[in-house]
Amino acid sequence: MTLKLVTALIALSLAACGTHSVRDDSPSSDLDALVQTVERQLPNRTLPNGKQYCAELAATEGAQDECMGDLEALNLLRVRDRERAIQQLRGGANRVKATRVTCSWWQYRCKADRRALQRGEQPP
Repeated sequence: MTLKLVTALIALSLAACGTHSVRDDSPSSDLDALVQTVERQLPNRTLPNGKQYCAELAATEGAQDECMGDLEALNLLRVRDRERAIQQLRGGANRVKATRVTCSWWQYRCKADRRALQRGEQPP
């Protein structure tokens, strides 16, 4: 009876030592997802002619004015893309930080900091 109990305890302890937790893999996958999201927020934008430039190709002043209008619109889109990407990056970084904060049940300040990170605020 004692030999069976010792064998069972050894088997249980070996099973616990041989596994790894999912939490170890979580930060890298969260960061990979964050990078992919930011890459989607920052697409390559081109002008209606399919290129990144057009002022040098314009033959007339009217064509050049039209091209400059397109460039201004493209610049506005890029600024909006950048703002969305920065907001997404900050929110994702805060979520990753919040997952890395481990608190015990008695650490009220730590729990408040983690909730602030999850809401997207800086902890006090």
